[in-house]
Amino acid sequence: MKRAVLIVCRGAVDKDIRRKTIEELHLSVSERFEETSVVSVVSDAEVRRKIKSAHGETMDSVKVAMMKLQADGVTHLTVLCPSFVSDESYRTVSRDVTELSGVFTEVRVARPILDTEEDVGLVSRAAENVFKAETGGDALILVADGDEGDEDTDKLVDKLEADLRDRIGRRCYIVTHKGKKKLFFALKDMMDDDITEGRVVVAPFEFMTDDESEEYDDIIDRLIYEGYDVDSIYKGLGEYEDFQRLYLRKMYMEK
Repeated sequence: MKRAVLIVCRGAVDKDIRRKTIEELHLSVSERFEETSVVSVVSDAEVRRKIKSAHGETMDSVKVAMMKLQADGVTHLTVLCPSFVSDESYRTVSRDVTELSGVFTEVRVARPILDTEEDVGLVSRAAENVFKAETGGDALILVADGDEGDEDTDKLVDKLEADLRDRIGRRCYIVTHKGKKKLFFALKDMMDDDITEGRVVVAPFEFMTDDESEEYDDIIDRLIYEGYDVDSIYKGLGEYEDFQRLYLRKMYMEK
């Protein structure tokens, strides 16, 4: 029996972003499973193309990496796709893995960090540890990709926001690019909470940041337009030890 862990991320062209997220997670897994092969890949074909163009690095797709692992004698594979929720990107990776799962004796795919009600408190506690000191009592908006049309995911995000507001304070809001929690509703809630001006801290709520994100920038621009003083913390969750532990926890549950 030969085991391996395949870490699958959307990726980023910026080497510093990859170093602080993918490479750190890779190192954490390697340190905990010394007898296990660990391989990291970038799932987004366009990002892989840009990385090769910018840095001359060739990165394997999920399927190519799996075939190489199988050829190397791996029989038991755990796939870690560090996702916030079960969104389209996560499901695409799961489908790709499933298509080739038959060449291994066993394949397991770790679930996202916000997947069940049990996860709500754990994610909320990690966010409290990371962001409470950063806000200093000011408003906090966490920006996630979300998942369009998935009521179960929307309910989990609602419960997470409620738990965060209990821990950090009522000045905490989650906005999703997809799903129902649009910026419009956060602005309405802020008005209801009598937050009409002052400092607002905005941060991504995904494993890693994009090299560029028009959607994220649009949120910043809208808040500035509304008269707020915006302080953006543009770091992915993978850069924080508290969230690294949550991603590893999901992998442990599949080992």
